Amino acid sequence: MERPPGRPRFPWKVVGVDAGVKHLAVLSTGEVLPNARALEMNLKRLARSSRALARRQKGSRGWQKARRRLAQIHARARNLRQDALHKLTHHLASTYGVVVVEQLNAAGMMKNRRLARVLADAALAEIRRQLRYKCPWHGAVLVEAPPFYPSSKRCSRCGVVKASLPLSERTFRCEECGLVLDRDENAARNLAALVAAVAGSGPET
Repeated sequence: MERPPGRPRFPWKVVGVDAGVKHLAVLSTGEVLPNARALEMNLKRLARSSRALARRQKGSRGWQKARRRLAQIHARARNLRQDALHKLTHHLASTYGVVVVEQLNAAGMMKNRRLARVLADAALAEIRRQLRYKCPWHGAVLVEAPPFYPSSKRCSRCGVVKASLPLSERTFRCEECGLVLDRDENAARNLAALVAAVAGSGPET
């Protein structure tokens, strides 16, 4: 379907987007968008329905009914997740002229068995996929940071990069300039500054 190109609300603004598990996204403007946690909110219902399905004789009328009930819970979780993601990506593409995101290795991160379920529930790769087609719709530009860009380890004020920053540290503290900032917001600010550092400034970057 062909559609005329739009124009974002603030075409001169650049926003960095740090997607994660704790929050759906933290923007460089300081805006925090909560995670829907669609799967986590329905885990108990899924477990109960799965047990009910396992107790039924396969192919029977009761088994068919239990199977449909389980499918409905999965569909509800998916719809809740998609609703939150579409609202986020529409807000970004229709508001800012340049949107900067990270190229996260979602497949590699899923190999961590302790984080696999919450990472799958967050659907981090889906945010980038939706932005790739929504940004041209609204006249915005999508910039993807390299996979190993140290957005979380770099100080957004002085630019010093830490040697290590474990996931347990949710607050970024810079020993050089004394900056104390939320870890995700610091990463989002670094992503927004990447546009100016790489290729100048302005929506045409």
